[in-house]
Amino acid sequence: MGTNYSHTYDIYDKSELENKVSKIKSRLSATKSFASSLSLETLFELLDGLQGFALGRFLIMNGGINGYWTDYVINFPREQVNSLSFVEKIILNSYVMLATHNRHQIFKKENQKAVADNAVLAAIPSGVMSELLDLDFSCVKNCNIFAVDLDKNAHLDSKNKYPSLFESLSIQQKVEDALLLDYQEQFDLISSNGLTIYIEDDELVKQIFHNFYRALKPGAKLVTSYLTYPQKYTEKTEQSYLVDFEKLNLEIAVMIDILQVKWSAYRTTEQMLLLLKTAGFRDIRIIPDDRNIFPTVVALK
Repeated sequence: MGTNYSHTYDIYDKSELENKVSKIKSRLSATKSFASSLSLETLFELLDGLQGFALGRFLIMNGGINGYWTDYVINFPREQVNSLSFVEKIILNSYVMLATHNRHQIFKKENQKAVADNAVLAAIPSGVMSELLDLDFSCVKNCNIFAVDLDKNAHLDSKNKYPSLFESLSIQQKVEDALLLDYQEQFDLISSNGLTIYIEDDELVKQIFHNFYRALKPGAKLVTSYLTYPQKYTEKTEQSYLVDFEKLNLEIAVMIDILQVKWSAYRTTEQMLLLLKTAGFRDIRIIPDDRNIFPTVVALK
């Protein structure tokens, strides 16, 4: 048995990681051309760098981030990023991670508007639930929080991060699938980030939005998000920023060539509007992040 990593999300045996890395190296060696312009030798060096920190190892093993690591990304002190290793800096300073951080701030601003006496606020999927539990509840009474996530560990992480709020607020946690959600006019707000970016099938997203619509009270709102097409998709992209191509090339090398990340279900604004309107939503607002990579959507029932 090899040495186990000790972090909560870093507990697989070292041999598991080595096996995964070996498979990635074999895949890269058999690949004739890469999405980035980097050499195979450089990709191997970046892969070695990924093994040197917990987030990198989690990405190697899973190809995506869970609620804990999403919380890590959005709350990592930006002024400390430059103290990290070269490869971790690539990830945390990547355009999509910066957009995730920006999107989170927009979510909190929109979600705060729903905080009221006797309100029922839901996070689906909830993750660590910082988009709700970082809000200001000081001036309201009996505000109720409802968390739904398939990952039961996300609920434990939330309790560990916000122990005092679990004592002072009414918080319910459910291990459920958003596709199977079955609530009727129960919530004043549903906050849902990072779900559609893993689901390429529009019919499944449509079903989730229908479930959300049924679960919201009349006049209540959904706050959600989507990933726009990168600039290489010239006919579909809505992103607007000057690209640092050296920086982008490294991000593509790590995220696409090496990790083949799973958050690649891009959508146009037109697609999102159609999906939401089909579910019954109205008064839909799109709030872009600084680069329009990860826009926030606010829609009313």
